[in-house]
Amino acid sequence: MKVHARVSIGGRPENEKRTPTDKHGETNPAWNFSMKFTISESMVQNYNAMLVIKLYCSRKLGDRYIGEIHTSMKELFDCSYASAGISGIMNFPVQKGCVNSQGVLKFSYRKFEITIVSAYKLEDVRLIGQMKVHARVSIGGRPENEKGTPTDKHGKTNPAWNFSMKFTVSESIVQNYNAMLVIKLYCTRKLGDRYIGEIHTSMKELFDCSYSSGGISGIVSFPVQKGCVDSQGVLNFSYRFGEKVMIDKLLLAETIAGWSLSS
Repeated sequence: MKVHARVSIGGRPENEKRTPTDKHGETNPAWNFSMKFTISESMVQNYNAMLVIKLYCSRKLGDRYIGEIHTSMKELFDCSYASAGISGIMNFPVQKGCVNSQGVLKFSYRKFEITIVSAYKLEDVRLIGQMKVHARVSIGGRPENEKGTPTDKHGKTNPAWNFSMKFTVSESIVQNYNAMLVIKLYCTRKLGDRYIGEIHTSMKELFDCSYSSGGISGIVSFPVQKGCVDSQGVLNFSYRFGEKVMIDKLLLAETIAGWSLSS
């Protein structure tokens, strides 16, 4: 058995994405593979909008269907909201029509909390008036998951925020050296914010550094960079990784059969 998974929202083929094929696990495949979808808020709040994951055996003569899981986007959102945005490893029985399930599909997440503490000796990018600085934080530099601090109006080139944010990240991101935490600093202006600089660091390196202390870091400091120009200023922040949480969910076979027919 060489198995891959196909993931879609609502079972629609046009937005379907897939994992690589696991060639070694046979009937116990492992992928640890992340995918990203952009969905509307109305879909998140809709019990009829379903996450569909179908499993196939990869074959040269045509892939063979193994089974699938369905779960409501609204239920997934509610489960993670109740636990402060955490949805740890979730177990779903793999169904094939109305036949009893055989196998369990797993995927995992962690909560990542970061506190932007302060910065000092930043470049003064304002010609007139005083610097008012805010930070924008994202995982992978993607604007859709970007969060921001309030604007510091008093510290000028030495702003302080002590502001916390929470993200939900997949375990594969935590274990990936190429998945970067990106923090960009801007001078807040009425005519458009002006870029000051940024820091990048690997999520995997952050996790490894905090692992010995239970996922909690002290204050860490990174030089603020602006392209390939020498750094000017330092950014201070602290962070913590939450534990993986196990969530079990059972689905009725007859309900699965109905969803399969409608998709």
